[in-house]
Amino acid sequence: ATTTYTFTPTAGQCATTASVTITVNQKITPTFTAVAAICNGDTLTALPTTSLNGYTGSWSPALDNTTTTTYSFVSDSGQCATNTSLTITVNQKITPTFDAVAAICNGDTLTALPTTSLNGYTGTWSPALDNTATTTYTFTPTAGQCAGTTTSTITVNTTATPTGNAIQTFDVTDLNNATIADLVVSPTDVNWYASLTDVLSLDNPLPLSTVLTNGATYYAVAFSTTCPSQPIAVTVTVTLGAGEFDDLHFNYYPNPTSSVVTISYSKIITKVTLVSLLGQTILSQDANSTEVQLDLSRLADATYFMRVVADDKEKIIKIIKQR
Repeated sequence: ATTTYTFTPTAGQCATTASVTITVNQKITPTFTAVAAICNGDTLTALPTTSLNGYTGSWSPALDNTTTTTYSFVSDSGQCATNTSLTITVNQKITPTFDAVAAICNGDTLTALPTTSLNGYTGTWSPALDNTATTTYTFTPTAGQCAGTTTSTITVNTTATPTGNAIQTFDVTDLNNATIADLVVSPTDVNWYASLTDVLSLDNPLPLSTVLTNGATYYAVAFSTTCPSQPIAVTVTVTLGAGEFDDLHFNYYPNPTSSVVTISYSKIITKVTLVSLLGQTILSQDANSTEVQLDLSRLADATYFMRVVADDKEKIIKIIKQR
C-alpha cells in the first residue's frame, strides 16, 4: 500500500523529524475475451499475447483441442500486472445412436437408413445400400455438430444355389417309376417347384412322389436361416425302355466351336435340341439324317447341353461355344 514514513533523529542531534511517502501502485489483472467451447478435435486459434488492457506476456501449457484445460498467462517483467488464467472447455463428441437393422435375405428390399439419429444428430450414410452382401455402413454427422461417426452392419444371409446336371435322363420300364425323388442335386434337402412363378412366390412345392413328365423342367431351391437360394433348373427326359446310344458310332465336332457343330451317328438322327445350363431351350432342329449340323455362331459364348434323338434313343452331350 502507499505509505508515509516518519524519520525521527537519534537524541542528542540538533535535527528535526522528516517524512517520506512511498507510492505503491496496485497490479492490474490482464483481461482477455473468453474463448467459446469447442468440440473435441476442432481447431484452436492461438491465444493473444497482449491483453485487452495492454499487458504482454505468455501462455502455458500448449493448446490442447482434446480436453478442457485451464491456461495460465504470465505477464512480462517490468509491467505492474498480475498473472491470470483462462479455461477453454472442450466438449467430447457424442456418438449418434440408431436402432439395429434386422438381417435380411439376399435380394430382399432394404429401407433407406434414417438421416437423423435417435439422439438428434443429422448426417449421411455411406456406401450405398447393398441387399446382396453383408455390409458395414458409416454415418458421418453434418458439420457443426459435436458428434462422432458411427457404424451399422446389416447382415445379408445368402443360401448357395444347389448344383447338379441341368439335364437328367431316366430310362424306365414304367413311366410312373420316375419321380421328383429321383432327381439328383446337392444338397439333397431342397424344395422342388414346377415353375419359376412358384419359385418366386415359394408356393406349391412338389411332393417327392410327383411323377416326372418327359421334357418338363423342374426347379430346386435350397434354404438356410429361412432364406431361399437361387433356383437350379433341371430338364428331364423320361424314356420307356429306350436303351443306350451306340457310342462307338456316335461323333460330334468341333468342341469347343465358334460356329457350326456337326453331329453324326450310324442311325438316323431325328431331332437335336440345344439347352442352356438353366434348362432353357435355345435351339431345336428336326432332322432326318445320319449327320446334322447346328449353327451356334449367333449364340453367346457359354456352355450348353445338346439332346440328340435317334432310333427312339436319346444322348446328352456338352457343347462349349467360344470365339
